[in-house]
Amino acid sequence: LLIIKDLTNLEYQKQTWLNPNNSNPHYSFIEFMCSYFDDLNISDGYENLIKKGLVTQKEYDLIYEWNILLSEYESPNNNDFENNTILNDPKWIRIIEIGIISLEKLKPELSKLERSLLI
Repeated sequence: LLIIKDLTNLEYQKQTWLNPNNSNPHYSFIEFMCSYFDDLNISDGYENLIKKGLVTQKEYDLIYEWNILLSEYESPNNNDFENNTILNDPKWIRIIEIGIISLEKLKPELSKLERSLLI
């Protein structure tokens, strides 16, 4: 939930990815994407998380469109190191907008504790 929150917050991305004093490699497009797909082990989909009961099918269905758009996203000029260009890419902004809508639909399905993580 926290990485979904980060991937749907354009202002947070601008503050962290573009901060010239940032020395933490986590705060970049590449690392946010790796945190979501690789660290959560969902590069091949949510099936394992659903089987393990960590995510319900309904929860996944609510973020499905966003997840697909995110997985298909290609940075401008295929340069994943150009955070500023990505943050100004209309396709990236649209993914964030879809993500925000998806999160709002997801919130009623979450526990109180899980919802508190999204504040």
